[in-house]
Amino acid sequence: MVDTMIDAHDKQHISESKGNYARTIGIPTVININGIDKQIKTSNFDITLAESLLLYGSSNAVAKLF
Repeated sequence: MVDTMIDAHDKQHISESKGNYARTIGIPTVININGIDKQIKTSNFDITLAESLLLYGSSNAVAKLF
């Protein structure tokens, strides 16, 4: 429930930001590790090094497209 509230708050803040939305990059938070899709939530602070590196790789790829 807390994750849902945090996600909703973040989306509302981004949609209400004036002038900053065009500079916002959506980063995919679903990673595939060992053939299994896993979503990393914003409140998940105990991710593994492998998960962290996959998130970094996906964010880097999206940033390059931006």
